[in-house]
Amino acid sequence: MSAYAVLILAYVLSQFYRSFLAVMVTILEIDLGVTPSELSRASGALFVVFALMQFPIGIALDRYGPRATTSLLLTIGGAWAQPCLPVRKVRCNWHWPWR
Repeated sequence: MSAYAVLILAYVLSQFYRSFLAVMVTILEIDLGVTPSELSRASGALFVVFALMQFPIGIALDRYGPRATTSLLLTIGGAWAQPCLPVRKVRCNWHWPWR
């Protein structure tokens, strides 16, 4: 996979992580049993952390360069996502609209 494809994939995932809570509110309420207030706090916390991480990432980009910083962050993100990959089948009361 070329470097551009990896960066494009990282950008798409970043956009997904910033917007998935708004799209999946109903599903998350049913599956996790959380309230809309709790989901809005989680979404707000995500944006605060996203904003605060601009400072150390900017410093790393200036000090080590974009290649090293991006490689490290994608490696950390990939390792962090590994426990989430074996998704279990969840029983719930909703269904996909196209079924």
